[in-house]
Amino acid sequence: MLNKFEEQYLLASVERLEDIKKNINNFPLTQQLIDIKNNIDKTISDIKNINPRLFSYPKEARYLSGKYNSTITE
Repeated sequence: MLNKFEEQYLLASVERLEDIKKNINNFPLTQQLIDIKNNIDKTISDIKNINPRLFSYPKEARYLSGKYNSTITE
């Protein structure tokens, strides 16, 4: 089981790889770049398979209510 820091590191790693993949699109596609993109996709998939639950949540948190109940009920 991963701790919160390891989970955040996995999320950040996938985001960096996705950013790299987007930047590759700025170059003319050659067979070598296509292979690189395929390798990046495989790496992203491998990382996501380490903890699939971690990547099943929406990318953005949503603010659901304007109130915070500071009292604890028992």
